Amino acid sequence: MTNIELAKRYVSLVEDQRSTFESVRALLHDDLVWREMPNRFAPDGRSNSLAGVAEAWKKGREAVVDQKYEIRSAIADGDTVVLELTWRGTMAKTLGPFAAGTRLRAEVATIMRFSQGKIISQTDYPCYHPIAS
Repeated sequence: MTNIELAKRYVSLVEDQRSTFESVRALLHDDLVWREMPNRFAPDGRSNSLAGVAEAWKKGREAVVDQKYEIRSAIADGDTVVLELTWRGTMAKTLGPFAAGTRLRAEVATIMRFSQGKIISQTDYPCYHPIAS
């Protein structure tokens, strides 16, 4: 598989509510570094190792349902893939300022770097749309 195909497979697994973390884990390098730039959910941004990503996966699955990703563009250069995505999800439970049932939408740029056929780093730049009141 090309790196773009691997990136698309990863997004597909993350989107699929039936997927397990173990299925996603197969695409992640042991030395993974994941970063999320500041946004509504993480005002100061955040970063995680593989262990932190596993915990975040569990929490995310409990908090957000009906996740959908639309890949609008995918560009590869060497070991790097950049995806431009539209993400949609529904809050399954109240979390911070977001009540259960709130529909969220974000435009996201994701930069993935691959090593040995696995994602070794991922940086997400999510820009959330205003929430209708």
